[in-house]
Amino acid sequence: LSEPKRIAYAYLILDELLTYYNGNMPKTMSITESYVNSALIYIEQNFTQNITVSDIAAHLGLNRSYFASIFKKQMQITPQDYLVRLRISRACELFAFPNATVASVSNSLNYEPSVFFRHFRRIIGISPSEYKRRLNEMHRIF
Repeated sequence: LSEPKRIAYAYLILDELLTYYNGNMPKTMSITESYVNSALIYIEQNFTQNITVSDIAAHLGLNRSYFASIFKKQMQITPQDYLVRLRISRACELFAFPNATVASVSNSLNYEPSVFFRHFRRIIGISPSEYKRRLNEMHRIF
């Protein structure tokens, strides 16, 4: 083979390899996806503390408004609502323990009792004590 033909074949092989890898390489995360993932990790590790959206944004080194907008765009929920829903979800898990009281659960999640009651009722639809009562009734059945 002549030198120009070898070069042409090399380019054809290179083109085939690039086409294959571009179609099969995992997509890299965008910077905003990376920020949101980092925020989710931070929230998961600190949700029992009295953290705010400003704390999360500061942890990421972002402006609060910018962080809130990229979080909502990716998650379809505000960071504050995500944090509240995570805490209430954990509260429901804690109520499965027989000795768990509304006060002990709200304290373990670093909630003021009145705020905990209001958030729980808004998200679950019943009071924490009613939820606990129904959960106990279900356990007696099984």
